[in-house]
Amino acid sequence: MPEAHEEMERAEHAAHGGGRHEAASPHVGVTMAILGALIAFCAATVGSERNELTRAMIEQTQAHADYAAASTKFRLAMLELEKQRGSLAGGSATDTKVVRRFVELATHYSMERKIFGKALDAYRPLVDARFEAGESYERAQLLAEFGIVLASLAVLLGSRAAWLGSVALALCCMVQLAL
Repeated sequence: MPEAHEEMERAEHAAHGGGRHEAASPHVGVTMAILGALIAFCAATVGSERNELTRAMIEQTQAHADYAAASTKFRLAMLELEKQRGSLAGGSATDTKVVRRFVELATHYSMERKIFGKALDAYRPLVDARFEAGESYERAQLLAEFGIVLASLAVLLGSRAAWLGSVALALCCMVQLAL
């Protein structure tokens, strides 16, 4: 009779656990919780990086517009100087004063163009860095999503290998985030 009782207990235990004791392991649940937190963190960070990328691109566009405006003003001043060159032969004081003013403007616009050109060049690495950071967070999020799928399979199939795979993907996600 004690044997029958033990058999009944084993059968009941198997029915509740589906014969898969590892599936109910708290380690799988903790792994899934960690992966869920990693997914949430990655999603928030990707959004933040995309916002910063958009901001940097808007600022880069403004710097480009400033550079283009300074270039246009410089060219206009140079064209006016070319027009005035013929009037210098007459040598009137008014003509000389006008030419000096255009030379000052051309010099000013040339300096302005150099400053805006340097500002424009400074945005390229920033835009590239923001883009790469967003891509990196997306890769980390993808790793975590695959990890949570594997952890779910570990629960369904009672597979230790699937759980270890999900742990490996969680670690890869963390490494990707650290980079």
